Amino acid sequence: MKSVLKKLFAPVALALALTGCAENPQDIAARPAIVDAMVQNSLDICQTGLVNADKAAYETRLRTVLNDVGRTSSLKEMQNHNLTVCLDQRLVHQNLGFWDQHVKAVMYRDGDKGGIVSLYDDGRAPGEVGFWSAKPSAYSWGARDISRLAAKFQDGKISEKDNLMYAARESCGKHCSDIYWRTPASFDKDTQAKNPELAKPPVPLPVQKPAS
Repeated sequence: MKSVLKKLFAPVALALALTGCAENPQDIAARPAIVDAMVQNSLDICQTGLVNADKAAYETRLRTVLNDVGRTSSLKEMQNHNLTVCLDQRLVHQNLGFWDQHVKAVMYRDGDKGGIVSLYDDGRAPGEVGFWSAKPSAYSWGARDISRLAAKFQDGKISEKDNLMYAARESCGKHCSDIYWRTPASFDKDTQAKNPELAKPPVPLPVQKPAS
């Protein structure tokens, strides 16, 4: 009976772990301060523009994305590598053909001196995006972008030489898709050729070390 129950509840336990519900009390307690620091650092560093000119609206969008990240350890991983998370409106205006991969996020680094993680952002507030919205927004994949990048760092799959990486949604099996981070050598060459500006960070590197 016990083995049957284990099999029944194993998927539930896994789902809870992936969504951050299995976090330890220390991480849960630390999360608000970590999010606050990451938001303030983004406000201090990230490029403003037509979409991001209203800092209060920008803060709301970014805070929503960061709070959606499943595990606090993923946020801490960004801080550990001196990475500032920016909402980047450039990713909305990609020149793409039918078969080209759509860039969801980009990581720019100068080793451990600091860097930027640019996330897709079309400027819509959380309340303007419905659950079934077909149009991408900052909330579509932003949290997953961060989680998957953090996992690659934690697994030792990002080297000191990996100073530019692109994230895109790819198939992970039947009826399954996920975010995959790839170096320029393994990312869609057509997308890169048609959008050369995305190889350059929105602000010069290295940026100041993020507050923690």
